[in-house]
Amino acid sequence: MVARAPQIELLHLHLSARLDGEFTFFSTVPRPLVFHLLESTLPLSIRPFTKFISRMARFALLVLLVPALTALAAPIPSKRAATAEFALQSYNAFQISDGVAGQAEAEANAVFVTPFPTDLTTVDATSLANLGTMREAAEDAETDAFNPAIAAASGATANALQVGKIKNKVLKLTGEVQQIKIKIAQAQAAGSSTASLESDLATEQTKLTTNIALDVKAAGQTSQSVSFSG
Repeated sequence: MVARAPQIELLHLHLSARLDGEFTFFSTVPRPLVFHLLESTLPLSIRPFTKFISRMARFALLVLLVPALTALAAPIPSKRAATAEFALQSYNAFQISDGVAGQAEAEANAVFVTPFPTDLTTVDATSLANLGTMREAAEDAETDAFNPAIAAASGATANALQVGKIKNKVLKLTGEVQQIKIKIAQAQAAGSSTASLESDLATEQTKLTTNIALDVKAAGQTSQSVSFSG
């Protein structure tokens, strides 16, 4: 066993005796005062050690408190704040009818599904409105642009426009299904009935499945878009 220096040994014995005999008293006295009382009863040669112990205790307390205070001061991000708003785009910017058939489902999902969070209850009112506006634009493009263009065309051009129309139907219906799903999620969260919305979802999902199958059947065929500013 390594022998302790005489000053340290004396400090150890003195503190032990004091704490054994006056534990109850010291437990009711503020800690800085305890160190002061202990120091006042020690020989002058040992008093610096009590100051050192007092400083180390304060330092240890500070080390423990700083992380806790830092954690309390950190801002708590809200779930809604972390959800980016779904930006409104013109039809010509988000249409998917160019290229070839076969991948309309994935292309439509990239426009109307992927940008939204998994938790649809967090979708804000502006994003839902933008989704509805874009879905309506795709629907208007079908009736006001694709149908007249197909009627006026012939041959390969008419075929390409028909393929493009099917892809546009997939886009339109994907937006419709997503819009209904968001409304259902938010209605359920609010404790409201979703029976009517569930019926609408089943109807639109059936239409979407049908048009996805038509696009897959025409995979590889040229698809032509239309310019629409409505």
